Amino acid sequence: MPGNKVVILGGGVAGLSAAQDLMERGFSVEIYEKADTPGGKAKSSSKPNSSTPPQLGLPGEHGFRFFPGFYQHVPDTMRRIPFATNPHGVFDNLVTAPQSSIAQEAKPLYTFLTHLPQSLDDWHLLLKDWFDQAVLGLGPGEAEFFAFRLLKIMTMCTKRRFAELENTAWWDYVDAQNHSFAYRNLLARGLTRSLVAMRAEEGNTRTVGSILIQMIMSMTSQSGTMDRVLNAPTSEAWITPWVNYLTMKGVKLFLNSTAQTFQFDGSKITGVVVQQPGGPVTVTGDYYLAAFPVEVAQTLLSPTLGAAAPSLARLMQLKYEWMNGLQFYLTRDVPCERH
Repeated sequence: MPGNKVVILGGGVAGLSAAQDLMERGFSVEIYEKADTPGGKAKSSSKPNSSTPPQLGLPGEHGFRFFPGFYQHVPDTMRRIPFATNPHGVFDNLVTAPQSSIAQEAKPLYTFLTHLPQSLDDWHLLLKDWFDQAVLGLGPGEAEFFAFRLLKIMTMCTKRRFAELENTAWWDYVDAQNHSFAYRNLLARGLTRSLVAMRAEEGNTRTVGSILIQMIMSMTSQSGTMDRVLNAPTSEAWITPWVNYLTMKGVKLFLNSTAQTFQFDGSKITGVVVQQPGGPVTVTGDYYLAAFPVEVAQTLLSPTLGAAAPSLARLMQLKYEWMNGLQFYLTRDVPCERH
């Protein structure tokens, strides 16, 4: 069918999700991914020299693999990816994490409570109990102050959140500067980095606060849990069956294919130059979808294209930083949960 070819640049979770939705709506889809395997930051890797072939190496993951209870779109997509005999496809590979804990050096694990509140007073007691445990090392009154800060956001409508919180940094909203080191480290910086991968000093309160509240409220939602995890390495439980399903349905996937430049005629994009192992090729489609990180977009945005699309030009103003993690492989069993 003419006019229905979509070129997707990037084969991570964003690109694969877009490909599935478009394919299901009758579009012809091509994905161009710069790496030699799809999945982006979500895919599993393996620890080099950790096994003897044909045994697989120890699995490695980019970072945390949690699927909060308030996630709706990703689980919905997972339900539409077949997996063995699972009645709900890949979605059935998500299992509830009954407990969540914060690990601190030389301190016992701090484990979250999971009972369900019924009123604002219950929420106050729950939040205070969460953040007032001695193991966190917060100063007197800091847990209660933080709980009231959250409750204030919870009682705001969406319009008021935009009006009052959009231009207020989370760091300032929770008054981090005037509280203890533990308060700043855990409740100001720690929550923003863990939940939204932002700097507390720059992330706006509407975004950080809304996501934190969604996380808490998910205990009372349809999912009934704050956290879910996959029951196997990410690629095994999700990415590989996903790619297999998409290609079976006609989605074309090109690996080792890096977008270099957009071809622009002054009114629309007419093609994308993609570097492949055999050399550069020009890829054309009826629509083009950028599913790569903002730092990649900034390198591809030409002044001419930015002038024609001011909304795209604003991408150059966005700040970004990398969020890095560290994975340890232990030679002995170390129980991390209570039984």
